[in-house]
Amino acid sequence: MKQIAIIGGGIVGMTAAYYLKKNGMEVVVYDADYAQGTRAAVGIICPWVSRRRHQAWYALASMVQRFYKILVRDVSDPSFYRQTGTLIAHTTRLDALSELAFERAKTTPMMGTVRRLQKAALADYIPDYVTLEDALLIEGGAQIDGARLIEILQKDQNIPVIKEQTTVEHLEACGRFDHIIVVGLTVD
Repeated sequence: MKQIAIIGGGIVGMTAAYYLKKNGMEVVVYDADYAQGTRAAVGIICPWVSRRRHQAWYALASMVQRFYKILVRDVSDPSFYRQTGTLIAHTTRLDALSELAFERAKTTPMMGTVRRLQKAALADYIPDYVTLEDALLIEGGAQIDGARLIEILQKDQNIPVIKEQTTVEHLEACGRFDHIIVVGLTVD
């Protein structure tokens, strides 16, 4: 049986550990328990209005959105994921962002319905104390509770986590690789 050590128990590390263990690998996660960005944040998953010009980033972010739908089906408890829709209210860029969203929606069914909402219609989506005149609604947008997701992944596959800092002292790779993915690794 292959043994795999993963450094970092955030969303990426724990998701990798989950699927590796689910497929018969022996996995241990090392997590020093600092820089807990995943546990502290509720991630908003709505890549479709990103104005980044880097198309590879946009393709990756869109794949992540599709992947979450698979992950929701695979785990025992989907409560970490809520498809809430996303409201975008940017006073100076709303027209440009709306145009981008409507264009991308033509080829991206996961976006769901995209609508421009005025003040009266927005009352259904925001608390009374928030005042917006105009916003863009993308119904396919979602929220991720990172801490809950990590908890579910670890519990479902009984993934051992060693709470200590670890370092990679020697890193060497040889042979032919079709894909290499390194996440969160600093090499001196």
